[in-house]
This record gives sequence, C-alpha cells and structure tokens, in this order.
Amino acid sequence: MLNQDIPQTMTEILVVDDDQSVLASIGTALQEKNYRPVLIHCPLEAMSILWNDPNRFGLILLDWKLKSHIDGDMVFRLFKRFFPNSKCKTVVISSHTAVASKFLIRHGVYETLKKPFTCEALYDTIERALNLKHPENPRELAPIGQLSWKELRQQQLANKIVDAIEATRSLAEASRLLHCSTMTLRRWLKLAQLYDFVIKKERKPKWRLPDAA
Repeated sequence: MLNQDIPQTMTEILVVDDDQSVLASIGTALQEKNYRPVLIHCPLEAMSILWNDPNRFGLILLDWKLKSHIDGDMVFRLFKRFFPNSKCKTVVISSHTAVASKFLIRHGVYETLKKPFTCEALYDTIERALNLKHPENPRELAPIGQLSWKELRQQQLANKIVDAIEATRSLAEASRLLHCSTMTLRRWLKLAQLYDFVIKKERKPKWRLPDAA
C-alpha cells in the first residue's frame, strides 16, 4: 500500500556530497518535485544535524567517498547504530557502485545510485524509498520459462502461497491472508507440490515458523 502519510510537498531530504555542483544539481531537481532539500558538503555537519534530530528527514542521499577522513558509509553506520529506530532510509550515491553496492546494502542502505544519474532515476529511487511508488516485482519482468499452461497455473499458485507464508508466522495466518480455510490451503500446498516441505516434513499438525533471532 502506498504511504499516504508523507505529503510530498513537506518531505525534507538531506543531501550530503562534497561536490558543490552535484549538490546544486540535486537540490534543483528535488525542488522541482516540491521536496525540501537540505544540502550539506561536510559529513561532520551532517552528523551533527542527524544527531540533533534523527527523525527530521524523510530520506538521506549520501555520497559514499567524501573528501574527508569520514566517508558516507561511516556516517550511515554510526547513524544506524545510535538511532536504530529511525525510519529514515538512506540512498548512497557513488560512481563506484560496482564495488560499493553489496557492502552498503549488507549494512542496511536502502539502495545505491550510480553517478552520473538522470533526474528520472533519482525521482524513481526517492519515490520507492518514501513508499510513494510500488516497487517493481522482478518476477513480472523476468522472461517466462518454457512451461505448459498447467505448469504456469501451478507456478502462480506456488508463488501466491510462498508470498503468504513468507509474510506470516503460521498456517492459520497464511490462510487468512489468502482468504481461504486452512483445509483449502493444505489442498493448494499439495497441488503446488509444497506440502511435504511445509507440512509433512515438519512432523507437526500446525506449521509455525521459528522465532526470529
């Protein structure tokens, strides 16, 4: 569901980059979409602003390699460490995303954006980060394999079941999410050939996921 609680005209976005021309360009692009950019070139100043008000911004756009002893990833990791409950997401902008992406996303960065980027790419990333746009489903973009119509129907059913199981903690909850009875869900599991993995191999009458660590 799109987040209707974030008025686009009120959203402040913190932009941290040591290149003044990049700051100016991003600032102009954000203002054209009625965002309120706060442009900072010094990571220490950015950290001070975030420390004083960790929930001020809807989003942080953060350059990875800064002309400073403190890089963008250090700013993000400290912010995340000391303000773990902040809902503010971070997008790292860098010309080295091939090197940085896995490292940064592993630490919790929402996304990396490769320089140079277009305004359209910037807007798309921001809208997805702020839940103003539905994320793309890669399964819908991937080419369809050589499956028969029956196998395609079976695949659609299996994907629907897996989505429900992933989002819930019990068979009963998954059934409610799918608007069906647990008996019907068990039948669907058999049709999708997932019954053994989800139910039978658990040796339990009611499937339940282990508690998260």
